Amino acid sequence: MKLSPFGTWGGLFSTPWEKSFFTLLGEKRTLDWVEHEKIRVDFDEPRIHAALVCAAISCPKLRAEAFTAENLNTQLDDQMLTFLNDRDKNGIDDKGIYLSKIFDWYRDDFNGLQDYLLEYISALSDDPAQKEKVKQQSLNIRFVDYNWILNSIDNR
Repeated sequence: MKLSPFGTWGGLFSTPWEKSFFTLLGEKRTLDWVEHEKIRVDFDEPRIHAALVCAAISCPKLRAEAFTAENLNTQLDDQMLTFLNDRDKNGIDDKGIYLSKIFDWYRDDFNGLQDYLLEYISALSDDPAQKEKVKQQSLNIRFVDYNWILNSIDNR
């Protein structure tokens, strides 16, 4: 197996997300299957994009605690707010709204991206004028390049 940026999990033409390495519901499964065929399909919950992380620099930050059923709604809200507050990935500037590429890749999951962002406007900006522009949907949205380099002490 060729050593990839993902360590020894990925093969020459695959990523660790495409590798079947565990059994669930009686079948060998991949991480892609868990995310795209189960979680996204069964739960219709856009906040999961701030919770499921790939350990790349552009990913949302990994939560320091486990997600639990009794706290899930609060934890998912907190994850999305934390992600949107990360100015390396999301925010508002003089050119409009800039967002992580995650919002572009999974745009359909957010059922109207600008409307969705209104729920989290406080995380994007403290400026009342900018908030009003978001409400009026008069800001351009652009998506920042995704940095796939893995998070590690060596990359800081």
